[in-house]
Amino acid sequence: MAALKAEFPGARYLVFGWGARDYYMARNPGLGDILRALTPGPAVMLVIPLQMPPEAFFGASNVVAMHVSPDGVARLSEHLWNYLSTDKERFPRRIGTGPYPQSIFYAATGTYNLGHTCNTWTAEALHVSGLPVSAAGVVFANQVLDQLRPPLEPAHAHTQNAADPVLEFWAQPLR
Repeated sequence: MAALKAEFPGARYLVFGWGARDYYMARNPGLGDILRALTPGPAVMLVIPLQMPPEAFFGASNVVAMHVSPDGVARLSEHLWNYLSTDKERFPRRIGTGPYPQSIFYAATGTYNLGHTCNTWTAEALHVSGLPVSAAGVVFANQVLDQLRPPLEPAHAHTQNAADPVLEFWAQPLR
C-alpha cells in the first residue's frame, strides 16, 4: 500500500470503499444507474484521504472503531491491494476524482453483483483483518454492522493493548 501512501502524503487515515463502477461514480445516480448496479458489472475502489479522525469527518454515529492486531492490519492491507487494478509499473490505476475532498476512484478487480456487493466486500475485508465477521448472506450494511456491535452480555471480557491498531469502519448510508 506504499503506492497509496505516496499518493496521499498528508493523510493520517485512508478510507476505502468498493462498489459498482457506474453507480458509485455517478454524481447524481438515477434509476438507470441503480438498475445497472443490479446486474453484474465492473467494480471501482474509492480512497478518501483524511487528515482528521473519521469520527470527526463522518460523525461519530457513522463510525465503528475496532481493535485489530498488527498482523490483521497487514492482511487487510494485502486484501485491499489485491482489489486494486494496477498498471504495468504496479501503480493503482486512477479513473476519476471522488466525491470527497482529494478522494480518488481507482479501477478495481472483481465484479460487483447482487451476490458480491459493497457490503459483502466490507464483511470480507473485516474478516480478513481477524474480526469475527462473516460475509455469508450479507447484502445490506446493517448485516455487517449487526456483527460488529458488542453483544448485550459478553461471555468474555477482552482487554485490548493500547498499542493495537484500530480499524475504523465507516458505514455509508445508501443514497
